[in-house]
Amino acid sequence: MKPDPRDEEKDVDREEPPPFLGSWQRVYATVVIYTVVVILALYVMTLRLNR
Repeated sequence: MKPDPRDEEKDVDREEPPPFLGSWQRVYATVVIYTVVVILALYVMTLRLNR
């Protein structure tokens, strides 16, 4: 007997929570904030080292 394709759709629709921070929105926000902090730190370092 072939599996019902509708069962697979239900599994795809159900999102698993991320392993940390509780929601994917928090994970994405953390990644964006971290990226901005790294870029700003590199910019400040560039300004100070090019004097």
